Amino acid sequence: MDGDGRSDELIAYAAVDEDEAITGWRIRVLLATNQGIDSSLQKPEQTFPGDIQAYGLADANGDGKAEGFVLVNAGVSVIFLGALTVSGCQIDWIHIAHDGRVLLGAGGSFGSGFSFDCEHSDSSGRRLLVVREIVLDVNSYRWKESSYRWLGSTLVPAGTRKGTLPSTAAVSARAPFYGIHCGNLPQP
Repeated sequence: MDGDGRSDELIAYAAVDEDEAITGWRIRVLLATNQGIDSSLQKPEQTFPGDIQAYGLADANGDGKAEGFVLVNAGVSVIFLGALTVSGCQIDWIHIAHDGRVLLGAGGSFGSGFSFDCEHSDSSGRRLLVVREIVLDVNSYRWKESSYRWLGSTLVPAGTRKGTLPSTAAVSARAPFYGIHCGNLPQP
């Protein structure tokens, strides 16, 4: 995560009081140099009770340093990840300009799906984060694809596309709207 080419580790854990009740959540990045960088984590308000988990590392913005992904919520078929980066000796949570921390959905069911993709670039070669969602209406799927440019730990909106697919669309036509397409991050 610090760009030195050596393996770093992302750890999520609960802070507990003397009665072992959870009082909050912490994230630790343990660099290969054995330097630890810590940050507290507020669970997004819309999440269900449950554990925060370190999910994985991937160079999402193409700068040669991995970003960390943290599982902050999970349902039966969908997970939601927060994302972070290391800047100097601090953890910076990745956020959308003027909109707060990013919460990336992945997975879904027959009627809806979420995905994100960090393997595309704009016309000038800068890496994009592409966030997709699809929802089944009565006779068609409505989809939306939002692209963001990286500016440090900020995602700046770069464009949005919307469209529809027939409700009979093949699974292969709907596949980009489900899962994670970002380095070696595991599928939900």
